[in-house]
Amino acid sequence: MERAAVENLDFFRRIIYVIDDLGEAVIRNILSRLPAKSFASAACVSRSWNTICNSILSSPKLASAVSFNPSLEVQWALLAAKKKYSWSTDTQPTATCGMILTVGFLPGLKVHLVPLFRSQGPQRLLVDKFVMDIREVASAFSHSSSPAGIMLFADRKTNILPVLQKTEYAFSKDTFIVGDGGSELLFRISETTTMPPNSTFAAVALLFTRDINKPLGIREIQFHVMLSTGVTAVGPVYKVLSVEEHGTSTCFTATRETIPEPFEGEAILHDILDEVGEDIMFAAKATYIGVTKSRSCSVGTERAKLMQFHEFHKFEPVGDEALPPVRSVGINSGDPFRFYISDKDPALSTTYNIYYMLMDLKEDFNNRIKKHEKAEVFGGIVFCCRGRGGNYLGSPDYACFPFVDNFPGVTFAGTHTSAEIARGCFGYLYGESDQENNADIHCNLHPYGALYLVMSYHCPIPER
Repeated sequence: MERAAVENLDFFRRIIYVIDDLGEAVIRNILSRLPAKSFASAACVSRSWNTICNSILSSPKLASAVSFNPSLEVQWALLAAKKKYSWSTDTQPTATCGMILTVGFLPGLKVHLVPLFRSQGPQRLLVDKFVMDIREVASAFSHSSSPAGIMLFADRKTNILPVLQKTEYAFSKDTFIVGDGGSELLFRISETTTMPPNSTFAAVALLFTRDINKPLGIREIQFHVMLSTGVTAVGPVYKVLSVEEHGTSTCFTATRETIPEPFEGEAILHDILDEVGEDIMFAAKATYIGVTKSRSCSVGTERAKLMQFHEFHKFEPVGDEALPPVRSVGINSGDPFRFYISDKDPALSTTYNIYYMLMDLKEDFNNRIKKHEKAEVFGGIVFCCRGRGGNYLGSPDYACFPFVDNFPGVTFAGTHTSAEIARGCFGYLYGESDQENNADIHCNLHPYGALYLVMSYHCPIPER
């Protein structure tokens, strides 16, 4: 009996040795597919298998699914359920309802929901409270008042630009901020959240904070933000002379160096049409003005800091000089600006740039194996302008190929957006820089853009 047991044990050991020769990657793939009970048994087979099983359990994961079943109850996950548009070749939208559900396991991180409130009285955003609430949550769970990252979703009535100015001032440069500035919000806040009197929800932030009580052996998750632009500057630089705000819209006059007389209303449009040409301007799907702004930023009673921003405002002439051409506010006298139009060329070229950036990232991770460190990309999310959908760039899935081609089989999710948020000093991508003062020009909202949030995880290679 004992002899038979020993022979069986030797037999199973030989099988394990044969399986081990398959390599860790294959074994890890097999073990990760086992049901719970079989997985627990496999963890007891050998020390090496136990190490691999522990690594699987402590590794981050991202899973995503999409459904267009109209009977499904729409719920909030990491990404809000949104109304989607499938674009036909004649660019006419056909509305369909769908839900994207993205679920993640992020060891070493805490996830929290912080709302931004809008006062119903003067209709002002409670941005200072929003920033201080984020700082309070981050400080409670990490060593810093700045979170590792923020996914920000605002409703379509919210002017997100002043919010992005405050967050740029308030948080460390290491804090990524991505999201959609024109969402349909659907979320559930904690019962302990106190809502100010006479207020409504204007936006919500999904915070990722480093866990101060992170268990030993859990390596930090890293986030990589990459941006594809979708607009091109046209015409000369103008300068705002006077501004008159009407609710959420703006009338202004402007001038340019070679013409001393001010332009206003439709006269600005006529001037840019003469400079650029009607065929180019009218062929564009959207027109914006990119305004370079110097603004004093602070939170509460903190000392103010002068910061540089490049912000886009939708330019919508309506054929009536009495009506404002800009459907937003925040433009001041003295601000220089240029016209920008949606353009496929920068969208195509910068998407290819991201493909090569991800290729370099993959190569760097492969080289780390020589240093006995394993780095893996475990997921990615894209926020892509709905105007770039369909066949706008030649293929409906063009926004996906930079990630999917470099990391096949890795979870990749995303959504079409109305206002693409990506924090960074991206002014140079639009031809804007302040070399004279050596100052960063922050550009956080990107029309006709596509932003990629790539998530990676670093861990030591288990000893065999």
